[in-house]
Amino acid sequence: MLDRDKEKELIDRAKFDKNAFGILFEEYFYDVLNYIYRRIGIKEDAKDLTEEVFVKALLSLDRYKDIGKPYLHYLLKISTNLVNDYIKRKGKLILSDDLDSEEKVDFLKFDEDDKKFFLIQKTILKLPIKYQTVLSLRFIEKKKISEISEILNMNENSVKTLLRRGLEKLKEILKKDETFLKELSL
Repeated sequence: MLDRDKEKELIDRAKFDKNAFGILFEEYFYDVLNYIYRRIGIKEDAKDLTEEVFVKALLSLDRYKDIGKPYLHYLLKISTNLVNDYIKRKGKLILSDDLDSEEKVDFLKFDEDDKKFFLIQKTILKLPIKYQTVLSLRFIEKKKISEISEILNMNENSVKTLLRRGLEKLKEILKKDETFLKELSL
C-alpha cells in the first residue's frame, strides 16, 4: 500500500496527469476487484463493476477531498454503492444454486476452512443489503469499525448496531440452514 504522502501526491497529480491515476489504479485495482467479487461472486460482473469504480473515481477527482483517510476507503465507498445497486437490480441472490456451472465453486478444491468461508459468504447474501455491507467490510475485508464508519458515512454506533443485528440474523440463518450443517458435518 502506498504511504499517505505518496498517495496524496499522486491524487493531486492525477487531476492533470493520467499516468498518476494509472499508478493509483494499479495500486488499488485488485483490492477493489476482490472486494466486489467477494460481495457478488460473479467474475465478469465484478470486473465490469471494478472498471466502473475507477471511471467514477477518475471523473470525480476534481471534487475529491482528502480527509486524512486512505484513498482505498474512497474507492470502497464507490464500490459499496455500485455493488448495492447491482444487487438491488438483480433482485436475487448472486451466489444461488442456479448459476452456470463455471460460476459454481467446486468444494473438492477447497480445504475445510475455505468451504466454511464460502458457505458463510453465501449465507451473508441472504441478508438485507445493509447487513451484507457491514459484515463484508468487517469480516471479509477486515476493516475496523472506524473505517467502516467512514466508508459508509455513518457513525460508529450505527455500524456497531448493524454488525450486531447482522450477526444475529446470520446466526439464525446458519442454524436453520441444513445445507450449511450438512456441508460442515455439524
